Amino acid sequence: MRANGPFGWHGESADLPKRLMLGTVLHRAPWQATFIDPGSGEQLSKLDYLIDYLRSGLLPPPTLVRELDASELRGKAIFESDEARCSRCHVPESEFTDRTPIPLPALPARAGFDAEPNPAFKTPSLWFVGGTAPYFHDGSQASLEDLVRTNRDRMGKTSHLDAGEQAALIAFLRTL
Repeated sequence: MRANGPFGWHGESADLPKRLMLGTVLHRAPWQATFIDPGSGEQLSKLDYLIDYLRSGLLPPPTLVRELDASELRGKAIFESDEARCSRCHVPESEFTDRTPIPLPALPARAGFDAEPNPAFKTPSLWFVGGTAPYFHDGSQASLEDLVRTNRDRMGKTSHLDAGEQAALIAFLRTL
């Protein structure tokens, strides 16, 4: 929330106010108001309070600062390698994201979900990724193990990783 955008799974909202206004349309029942009137001072004031809370009132979980163990260091080397290419999009210097929508090969639609019309998804931050299961916008990956095991070369290039390398990468991801 501290970044300037874009926001949304596909990076479709340039800034947080636009995302929240769009959210009032996405997450309302048909009989409720369908949008925040940008001309209404009261509505904009409520939006400002919400933005302030999202940017300063939410605190990240505490992170244990410690040296990485051998497995985590191996996973970090894999993450940063030119072969796996994880850090090209999940940039460590910017909260492990480049905030860019990247077109990804389509996954089969899950039961109860429509096929995704836009294949470009904004690179999510990996901060605290070990505690945010399930993964993907539709929750289709129950664990980091599932995500890394079934990724193949959809995001980055991981099909060459053996089980030990996958475990090391997961161990590193859990430290973020």
